[in-house]
Amino acid sequence: MKYTSTLIIFSTALLLTSCATEHPTLDDFILDDEITTDAQDLLNDDADKGVELEKDAQGDVVASSNPMEQSSSANKKEQIIMIPERINHEIKMPAKQSQTSQKESVKTAEKKVEPKKAAPSVFTRRAKDFAATNAPITPAFFDPNALGLHLLGKPALSATCTPEEEAHTKAIMEMKASYEERNLSKMTPWRDQHLISVPRPDETLFYPFSGPDVVNMLTFFPNQQTYVMMGMEYVGTAETVNEWMKSLTKTKMDTIRKAVESVFIRSFFRTLDMSSDFSRNGTRGVLPGMLLMLKVLDRDVKSVQWVTLNADGSLRYLTPEATKTASGNFGVEIKITHPTQGYEQTIYYFRTDLSDALMASNAGLRNFIQSKLGTTMTFVKSASFLMHMKEFGWMRNVILNTSRAVLQDDSGVPFKFYKTNDWAANLFGQYVGPYGASFAAFKQPELNKAYDSMPLQLLDFSFGYGYAKIPSHLMLFIRKEN
Repeated sequence: MKYTSTLIIFSTALLLTSCATEHPTLDDFILDDEITTDAQDLLNDDADKGVELEKDAQGDVVASSNPMEQSSSANKKEQIIMIPERINHEIKMPAKQSQTSQKESVKTAEKKVEPKKAAPSVFTRRAKDFAATNAPITPAFFDPNALGLHLLGKPALSATCTPEEEAHTKAIMEMKASYEERNLSKMTPWRDQHLISVPRPDETLFYPFSGPDVVNMLTFFPNQQTYVMMGMEYVGTAETVNEWMKSLTKTKMDTIRKAVESVFIRSFFRTLDMSSDFSRNGTRGVLPGMLLMLKVLDRDVKSVQWVTLNADGSLRYLTPEATKTASGNFGVEIKITHPTQGYEQTIYYFRTDLSDALMASNAGLRNFIQSKLGTTMTFVKSASFLMHMKEFGWMRNVILNTSRAVLQDDSGVPFKFYKTNDWAANLFGQYVGPYGASFAAFKQPELNKAYDSMPLQLLDFSFGYGYAKIPSHLMLFIRKEN
C-alpha cells in the first residue's frame, strides 16, 4: 500500500447513508498520520455523493458543503464574490519552501516548509450607525402591545375571553413555564456568572441565522441597546398584521401556537417548520410570532416600523402600503423598553440569504454589515453548520473580523478558525459531535481536543441541536486586546 509523503489532516467526516447505517470515516483509514489508498477511495465515494471539499494551497480540507443542507442559492455557486480587502481575512497555511540547495534530495525538499506565521488581525473598533434616509412612518396604524396580547389570547381589557382563548393562553403559558423551569431559570444564573459583563453597552448584538428567536437572544443578552437578527423567514406585511388583528379563530390559534412552540420545546426554530408555520391562512410572516414572544417575556413594545436597506447600507422606512411589494433586504424595526432600567432597545430583523453567491450582488446588506453595525458581540446557535461550508465563507470571515466577542455552539464558525493569537476560548458543557444524520459531516476533531484539554464545566440547561438527547455545550470567544 502506497503512502503519501506529506501530512494531510482532514477535519470533515462523511454523511450517514440514507438507510441510517454509519458510513466509514477517514479516521478508519489513517495509519501513522498518513492516508491509505482505501482513504482515497472513500474520498472518491464522497465526490459521488455530492459532498464538496474545500482545500487550501497545501491540499488540506478546510470546509465542505453538505448536500443534505443545501442553500437555496446552490445553483449560483459559480459566481465569484468580491470581498473588500479589510474583510477578506482567510487562514492561510504556509507554502512549501520553493527553492532548496542542489545538494538536498527531492524528498528532503518536499518536506521542508516555511515557519508558520500568524495571520495579522484586521479587527478595528467601529462606531455603529443606524441612521435612516427618511423619518419613521407615523402614526402607526396598530398597537404592537395590543396585537401581542391578542395573539396570546388576551383581548382588550373591555372584552371577555372566550373559553377557546383561555385555553389558548393557558397552553402557551404552560409551554413558557416548562421552558422557564428547564432552561431559562438556569440560563440566567449562568449568564450572570460568565457572560453578563462581556458585551459592552455600545456594541451591537449580531445574531445571524437567527430566525425569529427573541427568547434566547434576550435571555443571554438582556441589556444591549441594539440587536440585529437575520434569517430566511419572511417578515410579514401590513396585510399580515391586519389579518392577525381580526378575531382569533381556532385555526389561527393553532397556527400561532405551533409557530412558537418549537423554541419552548427545543430551544430553536426548525427551518422547515418555520416555512410552513409562518405561512398559513393568509398570516405569512414571523412578525406576529415575535410580538407574541415579546409579550410572553413581559416586554413592553413601543413601536414597529418596516424597513429596507439602501445601497450604502443605510436604513429606509417603508409605508404600510409599500410593504405589499417590498423585496430584497426587507425587515422590521421593533422598539422595546428595558424591563428594569427603562431605556429604549431596538431589535432589527431582516429576511435575507447570507450565502456568498447572494451576498456578491447585495451591496446594501454588505455595506450594512461592514460599516453600520459597529463593533459586535455575535451570537450563533442552531445555524445548520452553514459556516462550515465554502458557500458561506464571507459571513464566517465577517464574524471573525468584526466581532469583539462571540458566543456560539458548534454549528457556528468552526473552532479551528479561532486562532489562539487573536482569541481566548472559554468552553462550557460537553462536546460529543453534531447531533443527527444531517450534520454528521461536521465533526470537529480540533474541538474534541480542546475540550479534552480544559477543565469540565457542565451546563445544567439544554441548548442547540439535540434538545437534551445529547450533552449541551457553549463556546465563548473573547478577542485578545493588544
